[in-house]
Amino acid sequence: MMFWIMTVGGALITLSAGLLPLKIGQTFLRHFFPEMTNEHIEHVRMWFVIAGVAILLTNAFINKEINRELRNILSATGVELEHAKAKTAELAKKLAPRYITDEQRATFIKYLASTPKGAVTIAYGSPDGETLNFVEQVRSLLKAAGFSSPESTEYAVGYTIKAPPPAFIAVVVGSGAAPAYARPIQQAFQQIGIEAIGTDGRDIAQSGELKIYIGSK
Repeated sequence: MMFWIMTVGGALITLSAGLLPLKIGQTFLRHFFPEMTNEHIEHVRMWFVIAGVAILLTNAFINKEINRELRNILSATGVELEHAKAKTAELAKKLAPRYITDEQRATFIKYLASTPKGAVTIAYGSPDGETLNFVEQVRSLLKAAGFSSPESTEYAVGYTIKAPPPAFIAVVVGSGAAPAYARPIQQAFQQIGIEAIGTDGRDIAQSGELKIYIGSK
């Protein structure tokens, strides 16, 4: 449509500007309108000029509005794209398997170097592959830091702890006096960026027992 508007407008101005010989225009008009005089023809040319300019100005205005709309659309699309990228990155982070890096491992071990050692049991909230893999990483980490942990782990069927993401770890203490290393282990997890919450485990842990609960993602 823009093409035809520009073509018609350009043709009208071309005709009115005299680029087409006046004699041709006169011959054409007088053939169809024999009663027209030169003065009439000049009036027609003037109206051609007015019409051509009006069409081109309209076209310029329409193009300006179209460009503005396109800029708005592109801007909105860019915002939506960035939002989608952020959502995708967030989802990828949520779905990514949990992993304890070598740097985290070294920091954890160093932090607990002078802490009294003892037994730590591990419970998990789901038997899926990702959770079980992370259980073994945590067990290996505790052993490397000098703690003992039974090879058999507890599948927490009768309870669930709402541990915070992304690690979903809770430090559970049974009734009675908590082991001296309970709080330091919780702090060591925090040192490596894992928000391990403390949980009253009087109903799910033995007296004096320290249990690490690992939930599913």
